[in-house]
Amino acid sequence: MKFLPNFFPRASLSHIFLCFPDPHFKARKHKARIVSGTLCAEYAYVLRPGGCIWTITDVEELAGWMASRFRAFGRLGGMIGEGEEGEGGGGTAGEEEEVREGVDGEGMFERMQVPEEGEEEKWKDREVGMLVRCMREETEEGKKVTRNSGKKFVSVWRRRADPPWPGE
Repeated sequence: MKFLPNFFPRASLSHIFLCFPDPHFKARKHKARIVSGTLCAEYAYVLRPGGCIWTITDVEELAGWMASRFRAFGRLGGMIGEGEEGEGGGGTAGEEEEVREGVDGEGMFERMQVPEEGEEEKWKDREVGMLVRCMREETEEGKKVTRNSGKKFVSVWRRRADPPWPGE
């Protein structure tokens, strides 16, 4: 993923899907996770303002980890360093919801609301509903999690516009 900008020009993608990434449970392997402070920079570079990163996992701890990285990226003093990532922080999806919004200003990504499972067809934004349903039901891993009666944790992150340069 670190070579993503070599293949896609700046602001050229509208959507990025990260479906059921490997959780890398051991702390020494956290640097191999597909969402990190460094990779958030790569995603922000290739994603156009208003574009979305769609994530789904069946591991609650990983959902919290990804949310904390997207939430912190681009905030003043909010960037989570690589050394901190190796220590296993991030918490669960429930714990990351308790993080106060806007503590150090807005980050580069904002979290969008997603429909509950089974409510996708009635969702106000039909495209979001359709894409969330496809991630939950049409991916091979999604079908496997459903067969095993597991939970799925979906989040959608919209890239904010670039901040103006000082003096503009």
